[in-house]
Amino acid sequence: MDPEIASFLRTFSENVDGIKAHPDKALLNTLTVVAGEFLQNSGPIAATSIASMLEQKFAAAPPTYKIPLLYLIDSILCNVRKDFVPAFEARIVRIYFAGLRGGLNEKDGKRLVRLLKAWKDRRMFNPAVIAQMEAKT
Repeated sequence: MDPEIASFLRTFSENVDGIKAHPDKALLNTLTVVAGEFLQNSGPIAATSIASMLEQKFAAAPPTYKIPLLYLIDSILCNVRKDFVPAFEARIVRIYFAGLRGGLNEKDGKRLVRLLKAWKDRRMFNPAVIAQMEAKT
């Protein structure tokens, strides 16, 4: 991996760790802007690298941290879009299923389903991808 991209991802990852169980809107917004700037400066590899890193963080996160990480993913998808949509579309089913199996409490489970509905309403992902997630909900 390019050393500049690796360095960015380490710093970005450390900042993502600051989200914790209660997402700070300002931090989510800042991380979204930084992701967009990284994409602009580094090209499509930036979207793929960030999506991969966030998928790994999501899989390893305790249940109380999963929804805030999904809120970050949603913020990036809604505000930057471009290369992030295909980068996350390739991973979103695994991320969603990890959320369903990840021991979410009832309130967070409902939040997960609301995010899926929002992605469907916004036509964020291919209908077949949405259908795969809906089938398990």
